[in-house]
Amino acid sequence: MSITQLEHLSNEIFYEIFDYLDGCFVYSIFSNLNIRFKYLCNDSSLPLKLNLSWTSKSTFEYYYNYIIIPNLNRIISLHIPNPLAIKSILSLFSINNSFIRLESINFGRINAAHITSLLTHLKKLPRLFSLSININNPKYDTHIIFQLIFLLPVLKYCKISSENDESMFSIPILARKNEQQESSIEYLIINSICEFDQLIAILSYTPRLTHLSCHSLYIGNDQIQIPIIVTTTTNLRKLSIELDATPFHIFKTFVSKISFQLEVLRISAKYENSYLDAKQWQQLISCHMPHLRIFDFQFKSQLCDDEMKSIEYDKLIEQFNNKFWYERKWFFTYQNCRGDYGPFKIFYSTRPYRRNYYKLYERTTDNLDISTYQDNSMHSCRHILIINQWTNVNCSIQFPYATKLTLNGGFVDNIPLLIRSLSSIISLTQITDLVLEYNYLFMNKFLMLLQYLPNIKSLTIPQTSIIQTHDLSENEIETILIISKRNHIKKISIIDRECCTLKQLHFLFDLCPQIEYLTINLAEIYEDIIIEFLISKMKENNYRFFLLCLARWNANIDMIKKIHLIINREKLLDNYSLELFKDNIYLWC
Repeated sequence: MSITQLEHLSNEIFYEIFDYLDGCFVYSIFSNLNIRFKYLCNDSSLPLKLNLSWTSKSTFEYYYNYIIIPNLNRIISLHIPNPLAIKSILSLFSINNSFIRLESINFGRINAAHITSLLTHLKKLPRLFSLSININNPKYDTHIIFQLIFLLPVLKYCKISSENDESMFSIPILARKNEQQESSIEYLIINSICEFDQLIAILSYTPRLTHLSCHSLYIGNDQIQIPIIVTTTTNLRKLSIELDATPFHIFKTFVSKISFQLEVLRISAKYENSYLDAKQWQQLISCHMPHLRIFDFQFKSQLCDDEMKSIEYDKLIEQFNNKFWYERKWFFTYQNCRGDYGPFKIFYSTRPYRRNYYKLYERTTDNLDISTYQDNSMHSCRHILIINQWTNVNCSIQFPYATKLTLNGGFVDNIPLLIRSLSSIISLTQITDLVLEYNYLFMNKFLMLLQYLPNIKSLTIPQTSIIQTHDLSENEIETILIISKRNHIKKISIIDRECCTLKQLHFLFDLCPQIEYLTINLAEIYEDIIIEFLISKMKENNYRFFLLCLARWNANIDMIKKIHLIINREKLLDNYSLELFKDNIYLWC
């Protein structure tokens, strides 16, 4: 039997392989192998997809000088999550018509002040079909930002994110039809808080919209007016929204005007029991959604000790058990659960619709299935959230492609049972992102979790109390040594308002020697000591640890000056960038 060697593969096969890889990776690995691969990498017909993720400043500068600049006309996608790298790129050159093949831009946090200039240049790109941006300080000229986005000539997909806790939109409704102001956008995702009237304004600019997703939609004004220009131009096929305490009649008024072509409706609501009126839903769907194929519904309701109200709730749910819902194969179930604020019910669809995440709650009673239909495999689900003391070694649902795990609750009592339950529904070795939302966790249980999840790359710890710094036992010290040699944790976020102590930070670096990116809250009492320690770690590890985010509610330019002073006084770093992004200070070296 003959064995085919790598170099015997045709150029066409290599081009197909390269299409799945990051362009910088292709250059770094293949361009210096031999003359043939050097030619392949420099072939002008080979498109480059650049994913400049979390890299050191020196590596980024190498990519910029030797890959980006010589190949502007070959780049078809540009993904940069690092806010300092984004600023560096925008300060070095303009993304203009030199990028003649650029089709997709995905930028992490970017100051609103820089977006206006960026969008002005993007208008010149003939093939920019996709734009994803995370807007920092979104109150800055948002009406200009959105109107510039709407003017991008061939844009089809747009994802706008913000971590702001207020609606970031401020644009006027397009009062009359004006083709020059109408956007070409067909897919729009809004990952931020948005008011109904502002969403209506957005619809007035996007008559070609077929897919709309809104992360948190709430009512800012009871008097919702839907202009004719919105109701007559919508081509919406898919709508996905999360409603925040919005009355059903407001939602009904809105959706009835835009839903005639709707095929998929995903809706999450809470607290307003009018959403459990099955007759209202039947009327709305029958009259205004004749093409609806998928109805993916979830409703959360807080419970109280009033037995009569609980009986009324159960009667409302039973209304979804009739011919109308059976004919469409829309089935539902509910769980009685317990959370931090007491018991609650979750009522939700059970059909195998594509979901990115799935929550498993601690049950107070067994499920009540309104139908018998249940798909046992959630292939699209990537994120599993375990709420409170969930354990179920006999859980029938499988999540074969889950890569992110969130463990939520006051504390965890039985780690071995939790691990056995998890291993029955997910592949523990596939989990690369772990979020521990516990208020308290004993050191031995924390270490046990890391042992059973060996491929974690990103670790989020909302409470510093999880990192216990008591005198470690011999077994714990031995376990830490084993984990430190095996784990792959490169990104750690500790987002508690309480600052880590120096002892806790020493522990983290001992446990996770491959740290590249660290986010911590910075308290004034430890400020100078913590900063100097972390910067020394950046230099000590030969810049393996290259990105530091210091979170502080009152972060300001004076803190930037102080960090510059510490670095220069101790001669800690040579090549670095330091910037303030809202309440976060980023240091990159």
